[in-house]
Amino acid sequence: MPTDAASVAVLEERARLLRRERHDEPLAGAAESCYLRISLGEEARYGIPFDALEEILYPRGVRAIPGVPPHIAGVMNRRGEFVTVVDPAPLFGLQPQSITKNSRIIVVQYLQHMVAGLLVTGVENEVRYHHDELTAPFPTRNLSTDFIRGIHLGNVTLLAPRTLLASPEVQINHLNRSEDAIHG
Repeated sequence: MPTDAASVAVLEERARLLRRERHDEPLAGAAESCYLRISLGEEARYGIPFDALEEILYPRGVRAIPGVPPHIAGVMNRRGEFVTVVDPAPLFGLQPQSITKNSRIIVVQYLQHMVAGLLVTGVENEVRYHHDELTAPFPTRNLSTDFIRGIHLGNVTLLAPRTLLASPEVQINHLNRSEDAIHG
């Protein structure tokens, strides 16, 4: 991590902007939205709105990074650009995922020009969810519910992936690096 004052100031300004912006506002007036239903682990089902998807990739060449929290699966090369791969499973209290033949990377652009990939166990299908069938997420002590749009009939958690990727829970900086990640 940078230690000089100018670099720290740049990082703090980025953090301030990340905290201020809401990236995944629901569509005003829309009765339903189209989502890609995905799985994390064997049973957990989630939905990612199509308007947040940039691309779906096979997880080829994902390289682990030492000293990072368990929700950072690694980085991969996407046509000459490094993309951070985030494993959302630990953020939801699930075991970190292993990459299998069914795994995929859902590439999402957040902020203005930043991209990241979400590691998912599998991609299932396209589903339309009616907004009046959604319930609010349960508040938790360990995790913000800002990046959950709602829960569909108690079965599928609909995510706000741009907000998730920009959230302090996911970001790594000199202020929130855990001792476990630093020491192994």
